[in-house]
Amino acid sequence: MFRRAAALLIEGRKSVSLRSMRRCKTFQRFSRKLSQVGWLGLVLTFSMAQGTGDLIVVSETGEPFRLYLNGEWILDQPGTRAEAHDLHEGFHKGTIYLYPSEGKAVQLKKTFAVEGGYVEYYAIRKNRKGQYTVTVYNRALKEEPAPLPPPLPSGPPSSPSSPSMQSPLFLPARLS
Repeated sequence: MFRRAAALLIEGRKSVSLRSMRRCKTFQRFSRKLSQVGWLGLVLTFSMAQGTGDLIVVSETGEPFRLYLNGEWILDQPGTRAEAHDLHEGFHKGTIYLYPSEGKAVQLKKTFAVEGGYVEYYAIRKNRKGQYTVTVYNRALKEEPAPLPPPLPSGPPSSPSSPSMQSPLFLPARLS
């Protein structure tokens, strides 16, 4: 709007007043602030909605490996399966140190994508050229553990107040 008003002034039209130019400038500032607040709200909404996901890395070749993810060892002793639980949603940088039965140790760098509410499965494989690769091979919904049942009272059973709620009393039969 301000540019339009300036262009009209340059052309020589006197219909544009200084007051209308100020209004345009004020509106531009207001709209800029409004869009910044909108973006901030959008970012906060998505950051609160982020969940956690799990990452599982498996060696399909059977060679043991170690996994270093986000600055910490997930699997510090060589093994064929590594699990990282409750990772925030997003990308995680990792390094896999693979120890094949023949030859030197192999270092593989990979950025792992984790989506909230899912378990991401990655596999260490050998391609046709004999090089090791890390690929995604499955994604499954993260199952929450079932809630534990409430604990049973440890004291003597209390007698219910209504007769319909009482359990039947079983007496052993007499042997005669």
